[in-house]
Amino acid sequence: MSKVSLTSTDQFNSAKFRPHGRVEYEDQGRVLLATAVGPFNVELMSALLEMAKFTFPTMAAKGPWANIALFRNSALCSTEVLEGVTDALKQMV
Repeated sequence: MSKVSLTSTDQFNSAKFRPHGRVEYEDQGRVLLATAVGPFNVELMSALLEMAKFTFPTMAAKGPWANIALFRNSALCSTEVLEGVTDALKQMV
């Protein structure tokens, strides 16, 4: 059985204003399980993008991989956050 690695947006918080919400990545080999606990704000999106820039290349180095996202508590966010998600996805592609 492979070792499971956990990474959280708490480790990537560089903003002065505290992020609302939390995202945790669980590396399960070739599957990345993302557990998101909302509601979410723009500061969380900034931390999430930094975490993805750190995590996604590691996953890509393994070959084909999948990302499964699980939302808990709330998926509530502002239009700024949705725009941030769109921009983040464009950067990651």
